[in-house]
Amino acid sequence: SSSPSPQKSAQQQSLWIDLYKSVTNQLNTYPNSIDLIDMDDSGENKLVVGEFSGLVSVYKGTNIVWQVQLSEEINALGNLTFLLQQNRVNETEPESSTILAVATDKYIYMYSKGKKYMRLMMYYTETDR
Repeated sequence: SSSPSPQKSAQQQSLWIDLYKSVTNQLNTYPNSIDLIDMDDSGENKLVVGEFSGLVSVYKGTNIVWQVQLSEEINALGNLTFLLQQNRVNETEPESSTILAVATDKYIYMYSKGKKYMRLMMYYTETDR
């Protein structure tokens, strides 16, 4: 007869994210301004939320571990992963790095490991109608 499998902890059993609900902490955001991103290349995704007010918050559980306030409304955010294979000096360096990209009307802001990395200006052109 087969022995029963060891019981998994509650954290291992649940694949769902438990969100903290509070009437005073309502999020005002677009659905494409919420993502799970490994902000520090630790292998652990964190909840990243960009709000209409320009506030970007990174949550680990119910705790805010990083924030930045931008001067514009956030339209979308996501992650970019850069492969570093060619630039690696030795095998102990990571093979990739994650960049948080935050899009507003005028700019795309990029952050690497919680630090400013790059800001790209959006240029618009007139199109024939």
